[in-house]
Amino acid sequence: RVAPFAFSSASKESPRPCGSAWQRPGESWPNSSPLPCTARTLRTLAKGGHVLRGRRAFATLQYMCTQCHDVDGSVSLLGPSLVRIGQSVTREQMVHSILNPSAAFPPQYQAWVVRTRDGASHPGLQLDHKAAGAIELLGLDKKTLRFEANEIESYEASPDSLMPSGLETLMSVPDFRNIVAYLESLR
Repeated sequence: RVAPFAFSSASKESPRPCGSAWQRPGESWPNSSPLPCTARTLRTLAKGGHVLRGRRAFATLQYMCTQCHDVDGSVSLLGPSLVRIGQSVTREQMVHSILNPSAAFPPQYQAWVVRTRDGASHPGLQLDHKAAGAIELLGLDKKTLRFEANEIESYEASPDSLMPSGLETLMSVPDFRNIVAYLESLR
């Protein structure tokens, strides 16, 4: 994996969906017809927004941003700190990363999945892999999960980020743009 918010020119015109299609500002994202992830789509979604409204939206439990990311220098356990994100990436890169969270993320945020013999899957961040085969993960609820070797069916890196895809379907286009404007203001 590459650094957070990596954005190559090759991916700008990818035919891969870039999130749900949207209509005019103020309307919610319909649940059909994903847009191709083009440079034009990214530029359009990166326009506008209100910083203070974005700050409020970022902090709501509805969008869950603060469950994993910090913006004030506090400890960020499950996702990268966004303290100075506005200095290092463009708004288009932010949009791309929100719409495609698994496209690129820092290696320390590589998700792992432990599948136990009872058939359950447990995603999280690897904390420790013991010599005797025990594994400790930081679960999505930020609690440490410990699995003894005899409980583990399989253990593998996930191709998906812990940040869920489809977050844009939970918010209006203005809220999406407001969050991007807020993130840009973090310098």
